[in-house]
Amino acid sequence: MHWKLNRYRFLLVPAIVLVFGLAWAFFADPAITYLARNLDPERQDTLRWVNDVLMVCLISAILAVRIRKQQYALARSEEEYRRLFEANPNPMWIYDHETLRFLRVNNAAVKKYGYPQEHFLKMTIYDIRPTADRSSLDAFIGKEHEELVDAGVWQHVGRSGEVFDVSITSHPVEWAGRPCKVVMASDLTPLLKKKQQLREAYQKLKASNEALLRVAWSNSHELRKPLCSVIALSDLLHETVLDNESREIAGRLKSASEELDAIVRANNAQLTDAKSKNDVIEPQA
Repeated sequence: MHWKLNRYRFLLVPAIVLVFGLAWAFFADPAITYLARNLDPERQDTLRWVNDVLMVCLISAILAVRIRKQQYALARSEEEYRRLFEANPNPMWIYDHETLRFLRVNNAAVKKYGYPQEHFLKMTIYDIRPTADRSSLDAFIGKEHEELVDAGVWQHVGRSGEVFDVSITSHPVEWAGRPCKVVMASDLTPLLKKKQQLREAYQKLKASNEALLRVAWSNSHELRKPLCSVIALSDLLHETVLDNESREIAGRLKSASEELDAIVRANNAQLTDAKSKNDVIEPQA
């Protein structure tokens, strides 16, 4: 609701002048006629002239107050915008949409790109981009953008020659009577470093996991060799004619060997499954 009222604020001054003028016409003229009934025609004309002058002065005063108030609000808004522009931690600049020359840059841009303020203002937006990106930049500039635009990720070049990735956001403005654009460049270097560190940590973890799987796989297979011999020996003893006590011992040995063999087989199955899933999860770029 508030924004709808702001949309029609420009009608406030004409409305005030209209109401004041109508009120003056309806009440001032009859009052002057009443006051001038006993005056000669010349004094009546003078009184009406004073009435007209007074009306013009009052309307001028109303307009002056409203204009002054709007000028103050505009100056305050510009000052707040300037502070936000200068204090923004991300590089920002305003460039002429036709000449592509920088018109203003904030302190973060000076610090990130390494150019002094006065040097920056002699450059164009081509000067902070690789030569290979010029055709892509021309194509993007050639498009009409009437609102805030997320231009995506671009490569920029600092004064030292360092190339880094930035995320660009821009929107059109009018600056000193010229069609311009305000641009904010978010440096992606810290984010990309974090992703690279995550990728390297993943590769190390993957290598360690593969080494552990190889050791476990090797130990499991090496364990099954003597275990198979024990199972075969227990079968042989069980089939040999023995007394009851020896037969019971041979049966327990066979049962324990088979139970251990089942455990080893289950571990082998789990190792096989883990090995097949070792490459499933990987950090995205």
